[in-house]
Amino acid sequence: MNLKTTLAIKQRLRLIHLFLTILMLTILGTLSVIWYGKEEEGKLDKFLYSETSAIKYSIESFYQSKKNSENTNEEDLSLYLEKLASERLTSSSQIYQISLLVFDLQGNRLNTSNGPLKFSNTYVKSIADSLDEHPIIPIETKIEDDKEYRLTTRALIYKDRIFAGFQIWILTTSSGGGISEYNRNILIVLISAGLVFGFLGSWFIDRTLRVVRKITLGVKIHAEKGLTNPIPIPPGNDEIHDLAVTFNLLLARLEKDFKFQEELLGQLSHQLRTPLTIIRGRNQNALDNLSLSHSIKSVLEENLADVDSLSTLLNTLLNLARQESQVDSLRLKSIDLIQLTKETVSDLSPLWEEKNLRFEWITPQLGKLKPNIEGDPDLLKQAILNILTNTYKYSPRDSLVLIKIFPEEKEKNKLLNIVLLNQGPPILEGEQTKIFQKFFRSNSNTLLESDNMQSTTGFGLGLNISKVLIERHHGTIAAFNPKEGGAGFHIQLPAAKIST
Repeated sequence: MNLKTTLAIKQRLRLIHLFLTILMLTILGTLSVIWYGKEEEGKLDKFLYSETSAIKYSIESFYQSKKNSENTNEEDLSLYLEKLASERLTSSSQIYQISLLVFDLQGNRLNTSNGPLKFSNTYVKSIADSLDEHPIIPIETKIEDDKEYRLTTRALIYKDRIFAGFQIWILTTSSGGGISEYNRNILIVLISAGLVFGFLGSWFIDRTLRVVRKITLGVKIHAEKGLTNPIPIPPGNDEIHDLAVTFNLLLARLEKDFKFQEELLGQLSHQLRTPLTIIRGRNQNALDNLSLSHSIKSVLEENLADVDSLSTLLNTLLNLARQESQVDSLRLKSIDLIQLTKETVSDLSPLWEEKNLRFEWITPQLGKLKPNIEGDPDLLKQAILNILTNTYKYSPRDSLVLIKIFPEEKEKNKLLNIVLLNQGPPILEGEQTKIFQKFFRSNSNTLLESDNMQSTTGFGLGLNISKVLIERHHGTIAAFNPKEGGAGFHIQLPAAKIST
């Protein structure tokens, strides 16, 4: 499905705005989470450095005091380390989960506190052995039991001699509560910002397109009621302003062309009809002369027939031109489509009697929908009459003409349908749309002659006029060949709105 053809501009702009809003908020959310993670990592490393320095200073100070008093042993150091861990590492105000490992140079543990980490003897021995070469190991990251830790290793020094070492491990997710709260707050802020941006974007799109809707409404009004008044030009100097100005220039040009066309039609009507009327009068006067020979009267009668044919063609062309240019406005009334169709059929009774044509009507119950349309009764009657005339020309003698009138609802629009079926020759392949073109004459005439039916003559304008008149009423007309044979026409017109 192509969204460009199925969605209106307003809907497309809203989708684009929604996509850009979601994209922007996603980027901002991702960047904020990354920034917060870096910020928390920086705080953790700063805390780790500070805590390492404090513990190093405390243990070295304690060891120095005991050495000076010459009353130190491993038991005293262990007790002190436990007290230190209790004061600094397990405090209720401590937001990080810290593990402390203190060991001597032989790889013996002096203290392991506040942590689920299992330090093997091999690991402790390897750390102790590396103290001489690396008395300070910078902060690094390690994964233990699928958990991430930041840690550092420091040597404990007394009188420029390393006597022990320690490691501090900090679980990076120890402040997970803070991170979760931050993520929750960020989510709330992003959702709120999305709603605000969505509302403001929709409001801005509506406000921007409101001017376009006004221009569209103005064009529709001018198309229906004339081009006398220009479209209101919105303030500003943007593209919408230029569009309105361009429309007014176009409407002014169209108004000028329409006036010229109307004047031209009036002049042609007068300049051509008058000579034809004079020629007809002269031929008629000459024909009334009883002294004329039979051959001369025959020529005059042919002249009168040609003049009448030219007058008919002229009137038809002028009428078609006026309808196509919509010079004459529609005199809209509420019309009962069934009654109008039956009246038109009745007006052509002499034609039906000539060929002994029979009619069958199918008008199903319309329910609440009345068979009414808004239209010009004279023009609609002319459109139906042209189709019925075509039906008469191509229907064989003693045949049946079927007329069906029924309602239909298409895309929430209520429509009324007229289907006319005759038992004449089918419309040739490729001619079902061409027969509505000006001056098109169907090759079905050969079928008429071969079937011993009356051959037809005409100008090829009747169906074109019907199409123009029906389209002026916002309807459609199409030709088709029924499965059971013959030819048919299908007219669709919008039903009149039911007032409540």
